Amino acid sequence: MRVAIITSVAQESSRILAEALRNNGVQADVFDIKKLDKHNYEDYDSVFSYGTSHTTRHKHRFNPVEGVRNCVSKPRTFNILKDNGCDTVPYVTRRGDVPKEWDWVVVREDAGGRKAEGMHIIEQGEQEMPQGELFTPFYEHKQEYRIVVFNGEVVGRFFKAEKEGWHWFNPQPKRGFEKMDDHCIRGAKALGIDYVGFDVVAKDKKNFAILEANSAARMTDEAENAIVSYYINL
Repeated sequence: MRVAIITSVAQESSRILAEALRNNGVQADVFDIKKLDKHNYEDYDSVFSYGTSHTTRHKHRFNPVEGVRNCVSKPRTFNILKDNGCDTVPYVTRRGDVPKEWDWVVVREDAGGRKAEGMHIIEQGEQEMPQGELFTPFYEHKQEYRIVVFNGEVVGRFFKAEKEGWHWFNPQPKRGFEKMDDHCIRGAKALGIDYVGFDVVAKDKKNFAILEANSAARMTDEAENAIVSYYINL
């Protein structure tokens, strides 16, 4: 078994996954597509696209081009989630269309911005609304979770805690996450993505909103084990 891992923004996680595969008898190589014009992956049994929409045809590719693009574009993500009955937030793409009833507004300068880059939280009526490409209401919440889906199954649930500017992922038990799991599994299928980390803000485990689908989600032990198990059992 030979696996090509292609990436542009997830170098560290790609190397972690490749090492785990090699330690279990699977030959795995990481390719930074920013440094390659073209590459032939015909010698590989599988291509694992880690957060890149780089076009490469292969009969066995995880994370298709369109699936990654659906995750990168937040308007696409929101539309697809909403159309498939997954809890998320409404949005507008023009400052003038922001509803007056949104007391607090999340403004993103770039609709495809990663993490919190170019993001502002504005109190409407008290602060000047900046220009942006994406506007959503601020979702009042008590917790934030990362739900990781691989190959149609949840392989990790984490409570996200920030400490010294770094997000710590604290593993959570399955109990109580049934509804959130279901929405994330359906969301992954609708987006057409095989490996994805959903960022979910929640008032409680039954009242939540999916805010982001990360096709380059940080590799965790749980996801690593699931992906390695998949490949060694092919």
